[in-house]
Amino acid sequence: MGFTEALERNLSSHYATFSGRASRSEFWWFFLALCLISFLADRAELRLLGPESFWLSTLIFLALVPPTFAVSARRLHDTGRSGWWGGLVWAPLYLSPVFLGAASVVFDEQLALWLLFIALGSLLFSILALIFFYVRRSDPETNKYGPPPGSVSKE
Repeated sequence: MGFTEALERNLSSHYATFSGRASRSEFWWFFLALCLISFLADRAELRLLGPESFWLSTLIFLALVPPTFAVSARRLHDTGRSGWWGGLVWAPLYLSPVFLGAASVVFDEQLALWLLFIALGSLLFSILALIFFYVRRSDPETNKYGPPPGSVSKE
């Protein structure tokens, strides 16, 4: 699957489709497209609307959240994992401010710094684990999430 095919597929027919499987090429081409779209939107917004504006890039970001989560879940399905593994990154991201705030109020600042270190370490670990899952080869056989991407179904 090429760049334009991955972009077209994930922004139209599979915009918020969490079922099925996505190949490595589909995932990584779409990831590249997201990076390019974000960069170009930010540059255009900065040039046309000025540094105080953020509404255009925010709208584009919000429009790209569903296909991003969907292609990530389908990529994990392709390696035989549940799409919920994609939430691995969000746990340390959202739980660490709660723990840090509580630790700095109830205990001392040194404990809060240690918790920050642990939170950043767990965030780094979860990002690396997801990258490891995303770069793995596809499961060549039909798994519980469906047939391999690009295979012709025999119906």
